[in-house]
Amino acid sequence: MGCQLENYFDAEKIKKLIDSIHRISGIPIGLFNADGKRIYTSLGWKEFCTKFGTFNAKIGEKSIECNKNLFEIIKDNAECKIYTCLNGLSYIVVPIYINNTYDASIIHGQFFLKELNIDNYNAIAKEYGFDEKEYVKALSDIPVISYEKARNLMEFFNIISNIIMSVAEKRLAQVEIFKELNQNNKILEMMNIELIKTEEKLFAQYNKVLESEKYKTDFFANISHELRTPVNVIHSALQMARLIVDKETDFEDRERLIKYFDVMRQNSYRLIRLVNNLIDITKIDAKYVSLNLVNCDIIDFVKSITLSVEEYAIFKDVDLFFDSDEDSRVIVCDPQKIERILLNLLSNAIKYNKKDGSVHVIIRNDNDSITICVKDTGIGIPQDKQDRIFERFVQVDENSNKSYEGSGIGLSIVKSLVELHKGRIYLKSELGAGSEFYIELPANLKVTDEKQKDKIYGFDYYDSIERLNIEFWDVC
Repeated sequence: MGCQLENYFDAEKIKKLIDSIHRISGIPIGLFNADGKRIYTSLGWKEFCTKFGTFNAKIGEKSIECNKNLFEIIKDNAECKIYTCLNGLSYIVVPIYINNTYDASIIHGQFFLKELNIDNYNAIAKEYGFDEKEYVKALSDIPVISYEKARNLMEFFNIISNIIMSVAEKRLAQVEIFKELNQNNKILEMMNIELIKTEEKLFAQYNKVLESEKYKTDFFANISHELRTPVNVIHSALQMARLIVDKETDFEDRERLIKYFDVMRQNSYRLIRLVNNLIDITKIDAKYVSLNLVNCDIIDFVKSITLSVEEYAIFKDVDLFFDSDEDSRVIVCDPQKIERILLNLLSNAIKYNKKDGSVHVIIRNDNDSITICVKDTGIGIPQDKQDRIFERFVQVDENSNKSYEGSGIGLSIVKSLVELHKGRIYLKSELGAGSEFYIELPANLKVTDEKQKDKIYGFDYYDSIERLNIEFWDVC
């Protein structure tokens, strides 16, 4: 079986990426195709397996079986996992899917997750007739890492694989479009050039990362900002091209071209939202996010945001309602952050709803706080996922439900923004019967800038149109 990944990334750049990860982590890493054939591996693989494993007649059959089990596990699981072989060596295995088809895997190992029990391994050496000192010395060359560090590496590789898959799938989509359209189309050429530049910048940025825990935050901060520029350029070019096509009524294959432009526009919104989320996560992790606290009529503000998404609800055959026990209530908050919170919750409530369902936005006032509830009649959240729904990269249904795609980071950002306001968010949900998300905000915050204390800010629909399109790209 071939490896599509090799068609979309320069082999030398893949080698540089693998070698860079090895230098930083001190743990060997390899890239393998779907059949387990090596594409490229870093230096540093220990002699333990070759000397006392696969190529040793005494234990070779067991090691070969172990390797087969490893690649069977990768094929059968669409998520990053830690695999421990029969000899107690651990690996992080990261499957890479192109268009929902298992294409390749990253294997990061070997390492131990706990200190060695020398007595146990001396017994194994005796059983197979190995020299005990030589056997134990080979084992001692293999690093021991904590489970927490292993989880951090898994989180890192999950994001890396998502970026690789996103870039590869986008380039695959380009190839299909190029088959249909004129090869000299200037707009598509610009997209391809920008994507190639982005790829080169991503790998260039990675090689500059220092060997420390801070490298993860720095890395994602850089690639997120590097992605934003070409994605915005591509999006703007698509808008201009669509305007030109709309004016030229006798354009050859006009309807087909419009269809492809719409597909590309929707996917550019998807990429912009992903990049925005990556940037927000990076800023939150680095504690760079601060609040611009101003006076805001929260009831009018929330009502206006609710009404602004009505057309998306209508498109999904979902009824939208707003209710408040007061007509007006001025509190101090950051309107942009509140808008981001509400748009995410409303997007989920509409997207995961059912035909002829409903979404209710309800505000209740207390003396010291205000509570906003977004209630839907959608698919609900399983009980075993409710405690972790606000954790990063947690999705309600990661395997069976491919109708709703996402990165699993939206609600974690929402929770962080609510907590920045010294508030809290919680939910009530029943599988198949809908969900209710509650946001409690304090009413005692103070305005950040004294010059703004006499102003009351509201919601500007026209200023928010593009943000609405980005947040609701997968609703319409």
